[in-house]
Amino acid sequence: MSPVATSVGARPVVKVGAAELSERIASALRTTVVDTDADGPDSCRLVIDDPTRELLADSDLDLAAELTITAGRVGENSGDLLFDGVVYAIGFDYDDRGGYTTVTAYDRSYGLYNGLHTTSFQNMTDGDIAQQIARDVGLTAGDVATTTVLHEHVSQVNETHIEFLERRGREVGCVVVVSGSTLHFRPPTPASNAPAPGAYDSADRLQLVPGKNLQRLTVRVTAAQQVSQVEVRGWDTSTKQALVATTDARTGTASLRDTPASVAGLFGNPRGVTVDLPLGQQAECDAVAAARAEHLGSTNVFAEGVADGDPHLVAGAAVSLGQTGGRFDGKVTLTRAKHVWDDRSYRTYFTASGSHDRSVLGLVRGAGPQRTGPGGLVVALVTNATDPEKRCRVKVTFPWLDEDYETDWVRVLQLGAGADRGLQLLPEVDDEVLVGFEHGDSRRPYVLGGLYNGVDAPPKDDAVGSDGAVATRVWRSRSGHELLMSDKDGEETLELRTGDDKASVVLATSDGSITITTEGDVKVDAQGNAEVTTQGDLKVEAQGSATIKGSSGLTLESSSTVTIKGSTIKLN
Repeated sequence: MSPVATSVGARPVVKVGAAELSERIASALRTTVVDTDADGPDSCRLVIDDPTRELLADSDLDLAAELTITAGRVGENSGDLLFDGVVYAIGFDYDDRGGYTTVTAYDRSYGLYNGLHTTSFQNMTDGDIAQQIARDVGLTAGDVATTTVLHEHVSQVNETHIEFLERRGREVGCVVVVSGSTLHFRPPTPASNAPAPGAYDSADRLQLVPGKNLQRLTVRVTAAQQVSQVEVRGWDTSTKQALVATTDARTGTASLRDTPASVAGLFGNPRGVTVDLPLGQQAECDAVAAARAEHLGSTNVFAEGVADGDPHLVAGAAVSLGQTGGRFDGKVTLTRAKHVWDDRSYRTYFTASGSHDRSVLGLVRGAGPQRTGPGGLVVALVTNATDPEKRCRVKVTFPWLDEDYETDWVRVLQLGAGADRGLQLLPEVDDEVLVGFEHGDSRRPYVLGGLYNGVDAPPKDDAVGSDGAVATRVWRSRSGHELLMSDKDGEETLELRTGDDKASVVLATSDGSITITTEGDVKVDAQGNAEVTTQGDLKVEAQGSATIKGSSGLTLESSSTVTIKGSTIKLN
């Protein structure tokens, strides 16, 4: 229930904590502004004439003070709680009217804009995530939409809470609203909640009529960026299949005669295709398609105006527009409403712009998709290589970003990778690796390769010859097994050796020789025939005994002399 004010209408009731401003300060209020905004924190600004610099010192107005504004329409004896927040700034200004004090407060959503956070959420829906963040910042979770997509891993990488929640909301069609100390994560208020377009004798405060409670009004219907259908595409790495979701254009935040689909039909029924998000589930694509259709369709109608001051006109309120000539009669959901009290009047300036943020902050952000996480390439350390699905994936951490953050399972670039083929090389735990991100999005990283550093040195420190050319290339495992290719002049070889150097194979290009060396046994086991042919001499020598055996027969043949020599020769 809204509190009952003792003095409302032409002047708002301002309370610091539980106490109203003194009459001395209240009468010195030059201007009071309460700005409610669907795309930012609600704010309040008090301008107090204070030529002697005494009023601020005599009040409880100070940083971190709780501030509430209760207001009603002119002439009413009751009011509605319009603003509930905390003072964040105090200042002094001087102009031709003398010195004045300014006090700026924001609602409790402002805490979501402070600080950059890096964390991850496992096996949670977006609604679950919103509730957890609400608890983390000391807010109560209120109306939180029951979203259906279950995310195995969602990353918040160096983002404010509001950036992260708004990004998640854009993909499921929800907005972030904070009322008092309660956080809501829900779809925008549908315009259909508004009363029917009114006439000059209408009594409903949400029926806006020019010449009655509207002092100025601008309404526009546009075909810019309107599409007849939205398509969203993704890629399922588990099934190696493309994902596609389509939905017709629509909007729930405006209801006029001209709809997104009807105006798009006048210009060839263009389609909107989204391909720049790393979506891996069909349910994700479906949710993004619906949200994207609403995002585009909501800009079909733009309205702004000035109304008689009314605290019921706030961001998120559904209102109707009447007596506009028919075509522009309809319903819209307000995205911003600024309440201004000055020496002469109380007015409400409102805007209905759909999901396009037309504030200064929105213009700075731009209209393009908001990227998440670091851009470009970054370094990381491998923390886990035991992929439960046996798909050659690893988990990594970014020590330069956060000590506790760990990614989900990350795919590793493999040369020649394909069905049961390719060069299968996984980095070890604690290896430094280079990581890139699909579409610049932190939710889809890739390990592109390993990196040497001041601690992890390469296996060969003489890889470059004196002439500046690379002379040695090597592939070595953790145990020291290596394949070495030498391009040194006169010493060109290809070597394969074990980590303990007990066995090696050397192929020399200078004389075409092959040298096999081992400290253990050598065994050649052929299931078929074996044949050794040489154009030169053949020598078989054993320091111990030698045996040649043929189970089905043995033939020794020479076109020249055969010499058999021994201290004793036995023939059986």
